Amino acid sequence: MKRFTTSVDTFSKRIKIDDPNALGARTHRRLNASGVTAAQVTAAVNLFQEGATLPFIARYRKDATGSLDEKVLRDIERNLTEQQNLEDRKRAVLKVVEDPKIIKLIMNAETLVQVEDLYAPFKQSKSSRASKARALGLKPLANAMYSLTAERKNPHQYAMEFVKSSGLCIEDVLKGAEDIVADEFAHDVDVKEAARNQLMSKLHLTTKLKRGLDIGDEPQWLTQFSGSGIHLSSSRNFAINRAESKGLISVSFSLEPPSVEHRFLETFLAKRRNNRKWFPHCQSALKDAMSRLLIPFLGRELRKDIKQRIFKESIESYNKSLSDKLLSPPVRVTGNILGLDPAYKSGIKWAVISPACDVLATGIAPPALMGQRFTSIMVDHRIDLIAVGNGKGSQETENAVRLVIKENNCRYVIVDEAGASIYSASQVASDELPELDVSLRGAVSIARRVVDPLSELVKIDPSSIGVGFYQKDVDAGMLASELRNIVQICVSKVGVDVNRASQQLLSYVPGVNERIAKSIIRTRQAQKGFKNREELKGIKWFGAKTFENAAGFLRIYGSTQVLDQTTIHPESYSLAKLVQQKFKNIQTIPKSQVIQELKTEVEASPALLNDIIDALQNRNQDPREEMPAVSVFTSDNLQLAVQKSTITVGQRVMATVRNAVPFGYFMDVGMEQSALMHISKCKGRTLRVGDALPVMICSIVKNQTEKVQSLTKSASSKSKWKISLALPGSING
Repeated sequence: MKRFTTSVDTFSKRIKIDDPNALGARTHRRLNASGVTAAQVTAAVNLFQEGATLPFIARYRKDATGSLDEKVLRDIERNLTEQQNLEDRKRAVLKVVEDPKIIKLIMNAETLVQVEDLYAPFKQSKSSRASKARALGLKPLANAMYSLTAERKNPHQYAMEFVKSSGLCIEDVLKGAEDIVADEFAHDVDVKEAARNQLMSKLHLTTKLKRGLDIGDEPQWLTQFSGSGIHLSSSRNFAINRAESKGLISVSFSLEPPSVEHRFLETFLAKRRNNRKWFPHCQSALKDAMSRLLIPFLGRELRKDIKQRIFKESIESYNKSLSDKLLSPPVRVTGNILGLDPAYKSGIKWAVISPACDVLATGIAPPALMGQRFTSIMVDHRIDLIAVGNGKGSQETENAVRLVIKENNCRYVIVDEAGASIYSASQVASDELPELDVSLRGAVSIARRVVDPLSELVKIDPSSIGVGFYQKDVDAGMLASELRNIVQICVSKVGVDVNRASQQLLSYVPGVNERIAKSIIRTRQAQKGFKNREELKGIKWFGAKTFENAAGFLRIYGSTQVLDQTTIHPESYSLAKLVQQKFKNIQTIPKSQVIQELKTEVEASPALLNDIIDALQNRNQDPREEMPAVSVFTSDNLQLAVQKSTITVGQRVMATVRNAVPFGYFMDVGMEQSALMHISKCKGRTLRVGDALPVMICSIVKNQTEKVQSLTKSASSKSKWKISLALPGSING
């Protein structure tokens, strides 16, 4: 026991104090990223261990990491978290295990799967068949049954020795020994690993509707699905999980073809054929282990793998779509903005805001009088731009707006209003707009999304702004962590005006949490703004490490230090000033010439010099300027809107990408629901959220049973409208 305690104490050191080079090498090995060296990974690991954030490392520690990009850094950060979770699990397991041999194997394990395989025999239920048999003292009989050498004792004769002590008959004694053999075979680490390698790809999944139940709204194929488990699509897995959780279906696994099981078992049985007297019992035990324990175990493993795959697909989809949406470019305005939250039956909620996003007026326009009301609002408040939400009633609202702008010098845009209703009822909205009714706050949010999309969207849970997929089928905590990381990277790319930013936006600045964001707001209000970055150090809880991580991403316009308005970090101000002094007209000098002349005068990495020169030459443009421009309509460029009464297959319409998923794109065509353009209809073209382009309607489903026309095969839907799209020329016939 002393040896066990010492081993655990030695092992229990946190990963944070692990040898940096060893941790870096291990992370590099696990990462398996091409073109990335162990030295680069080790440098990144050390920075993470010291408390640096990903955006800070990506921008300000390029010389240390060899300019690793955000994707690789995120993989390294995830890997460190996985290793920490592995170490935590090892510590928990070693509190139970006392076998020195198993302790050593657990301590050397490199994956959670290996740890769980080693720990599995120690966490068995006392009510299992094998546990009951062991409690009756049948382990010696099981050892004889699974022996590699010929046992001299006859099975029945040996079993007789346990009849009295166990209180069982001979047949039940032998069956109990078989249960022990089956259990130990199924939990053997080598057997599990061999099963994963040889049998996982042969698993066949079958679903069956439970007796007396109706499948209801779920897909009919779920009642008797049978197919390869390894090739199960994410969508089918999601449907199976949903139906199973409702108690509608049962799910089972088998091996296909059945001969696979025989070949697998033969590799273990062949060694035991010399034990002829006991062989039939051993064979029976291993067959039972396969059907009762090992195949169900592989099924659980497979479904766990599929869930991890879905999580990765979901994160990749979010990373692309959420980033594109958050980095949507603001629309430049010269006057006030009118936000319209369509609700055709109850009236259109409207809000007027200034270019600085201050609320000037709000109200509700009756549907019958909305054209007249819009005209009055435009005149009274000098409206430059109208923002129309794309929710229910948007088509009727847009038609009214189209008529109004013909008579006024005005423009309008269609705004994705996903999450606006959630924002309206949130505490954030209540704190920002306490005097407004909940129903009117959505119109304010819609209007603000035109002026500053990023600042407005960060007020909403990232999983609720209309992008991504399978949110409900992945771990909520892990998803929240990944989404926060995506938002933080977007915020760091744009930068934050510390004297104007909301608490929500500030909380996404690298190194800043909600508590520090509140402290920034309080200090800002108390001293009527920050005059320079140096004043940030006086904020409560804004320590040295926070300043290091956050300062470069916080802008102070009108600062007493002009560099505070740039992406240059305060730690590099002395170098930046030297460059400014040497090159008075740096904006007119080629960057290559500046770098060449500075090489012999300063000790700085090329990456750092490059970034400083870019900032001084105003090359650090807002990344949103590179995103697809928002479609702004005027009386001169009005597009014919899709009408429910006249929509037809083959019709060409303008569509805007709202969400990009692995199987295609969901697009706004002016209807209440988004239309889907499957990836097979994209002609190999890659789109991004915000892209506006002409498409062709290739099929329409109006309701669950009525199918209008179709140029392609289409499934029924309970949605009121289900429209599929294609790029012109991608459909034959």
